[in-house]
Amino acid sequence: MDLAFEEIKEYHALHNYIEERHQAGKANYVFVDEVQMCPGFELAINSLYAKGKYDIYLTGSNAFLLSADLATLFTGRYIAVPVFPFSFEEYCEYYSDIKDRERLFEDYSVNGGLAGSYVYRTETDRTNYIKEVYETIVTRDLVQKYHLSDIMVLQRLSEFLMDNVSNLTSPNKVSNILSANLIATNHMTIGKYIRYLCNAFVFYDVKRYDIRGKKYLESLDKFYLCDTGIRYAVLGSRNMDYGRIYENIVCIELLRRGFEVYVQISQKRNDRSAPAERPFRFKRRASAKLTKALYRLPHTASVHFNSVTVPPVSNA
Repeated sequence: MDLAFEEIKEYHALHNYIEERHQAGKANYVFVDEVQMCPGFELAINSLYAKGKYDIYLTGSNAFLLSADLATLFTGRYIAVPVFPFSFEEYCEYYSDIKDRERLFEDYSVNGGLAGSYVYRTETDRTNYIKEVYETIVTRDLVQKYHLSDIMVLQRLSEFLMDNVSNLTSPNKVSNILSANLIATNHMTIGKYIRYLCNAFVFYDVKRYDIRGKKYLESLDKFYLCDTGIRYAVLGSRNMDYGRIYENIVCIELLRRGFEVYVQISQKRNDRSAPAERPFRFKRRASAKLTKALYRLPHTASVHFNSVTVPPVSNA
């Protein structure tokens, strides 16, 4: 933070700083970045909001400015605007000098959408930057916010979810696997830590939905990583399962566009007693129309979902 603004990290000073710069008769916009660094900031913001003179925008660290916190601090007075890493389209715009979209998509699958990493010239520097972003969220922000004592379990859980993106997972399953690897934990702790990781937008929880019963199922959700670049920076290039990575990219793109996503569960055609996982489906919020997930990939690319091939489609 610029030391010239150090004094406004106190909420009275922040309030006065903004009020002194108000211009009557004009639209006044207030942008406060990393607002959590000002203890009691909600008192200053609520006071400014009550005056009806400002259009106010706040940003902050994922773990310290969660939706649940905002609901408590600004009841009925805010609109949350989720910000995702770069989409593939934005990645192409950034590297507009490269015309080979198939190559760009291959690079994007590994490099991800954390734009701050793009300025680094070497693979080592790029991955180190992504690791630092990840570790700041997981091993610092979450540990501080929730006062977690068992950091090892949180780290191993996060790495397991990364290594199993797009797979059906449950707290019981993860707990058993970690315990088998001599990491003492239980399904209650795992379920709680998964919730923390999702609250911080590191992972997105996509639930199973029974089409016939028209209800969500409680166990075995899928967890999608916010950015595939984190997976390769933290775990390396082992287990290069592009099918699951592409599914992860599709899911995040659908969420970015405002869709509600879930995993369809129905019965196998020849076995009415056994449930079958199908390609996940999505719907626009406030709409009951369902559509099978298709993604606009490079002209020559295709992607597999459980042996169903999605052919390339032209970009709109």
